Amino acid sequence: MDVVNLETVFHVIRQVETGSHPDPANAVGDQGRSLGPFQISCAYFQDAIDNDSSLYGLEYEGVRDERLAKIIMLSYFERWVPTPWTLENLCRTHNGGPQGRFRDSTLPYWEKCLEV
Repeated sequence: MDVVNLETVFHVIRQVETGSHPDPANAVGDQGRSLGPFQISCAYFQDAIDNDSSLYGLEYEGVRDERLAKIIMLSYFERWVPTPWTLENLCRTHNGGPQGRFRDSTLPYWEKCLEV
């Protein structure tokens, strides 16, 4: 099994989520429920914070910043995706939540990821 390159993961997810948005940091999706270049929801953010106490004190609006959003994503992945990490499991979990890698509903998202 190939080792996953996290920068590739971030690039793919960002492209699928906000690749054509003129200002990804200010992108808002899901009827206002997701923010920033990776379209992180408040629940996703809270799961990441709950996983890593060193993140306490961060504000949800911070996910508009790509660097901070990546830190949130890593904490989320550490909480919900078993190792070894694969691009597919990370992308599908990002899209569909803790059980996203098992849900058929995340397959169209994964297909978009493969096109990046």
